[in-house]
Amino acid sequence: MSILCDQCGMEILPLANFCSYCGADAPRKTVVLNDEQVKKIKNPVYCPTCKKPAPKDALYCAFCGLYLYQLPEKNALFCPKCKEKNNINAKICTSCGLSFSDWFSMKGVVAENLGYKGNIILRESMNDISYHFICDNTINIGRNKENNIVVPGPWVSGQHCKFDINKRLLIDLSSKNGTYVNRNSRKIKSIELNQIFEFNIAGFFTFTVLQIKNAFVFRLTAILNKEECTKIGNMQVLDELRNHFYIILFGDAELHIRKIDGIIDKQHDILQEAYQIKTLNNFYYFSDLSRKINEHLILKEHKNIPVNWEVKK
Repeated sequence: MSILCDQCGMEILPLANFCSYCGADAPRKTVVLNDEQVKKIKNPVYCPTCKKPAPKDALYCAFCGLYLYQLPEKNALFCPKCKEKNNINAKICTSCGLSFSDWFSMKGVVAENLGYKGNIILRESMNDISYHFICDNTINIGRNKENNIVVPGPWVSGQHCKFDINKRLLIDLSSKNGTYVNRNSRKIKSIELNQIFEFNIAGFFTFTVLQIKNAFVFRLTAILNKEECTKIGNMQVLDELRNHFYIILFGDAELHIRKIDGIIDKQHDILQEAYQIKTLNNFYYFSDLSRKINEHLILKEHKNIPVNWEVKK
């Protein structure tokens, strides 16, 4: 038998304390009905406080009396799953039912299930510069396509050199034309990363290096014999390579990227003029203090990424 609200005449949910449509107190005899009936609500919305389901057209929670569609406060909480806006104090997403407490307690575990863990590329289309964030323990550089970073030059060995992140070393892999560091003419076998400000592959391709806290950043900035590369190598691919910053992350780290020219900046005193990328447990969090965005997890279609940026898997 249906129980109707004395005030508005709408049907009241089983076990409800309040009417879902006008918020009036429900008759107490409704508590004797079966709880299983609550689970049969089709396409429910969820109370952000007590997490109970309600009919899609309900205005009030039947269990705690909360007005379900109260406008979010100034500091709204965006659901990381469906991206809908919620009250800052919400415990569960009103639209999809995701538990925010589970999300924040598990952090990257939830993101991994959604496919957002791992290496990413942020491309700043205004300057056509890409930032390639790499979290692997070993980064291989060479001519072969299976390398993490491919340098398509005939003087580069198939497996030329590698970064061993755990040992903090740059290691030459017995390459034919050698790996050089800091403009020294002697080939290296291995060298600690904290000693490097520049390294060269095969005498032709020079990468400049920037180290920020736990991050090692480098970019192809010089092709020493461009005429020879034009004859034999693929200059178009090499020019594209020069537009990439490769950022190897040593565990947890944070970077600042200047908004004006896209250059990674290790000066941390002008935060309003830089984007911040923070890594935690191999996940990436984006901040832009001038827009009051603070450590939002970067998603495939995240609304808070600047309009001139693209996120690529």
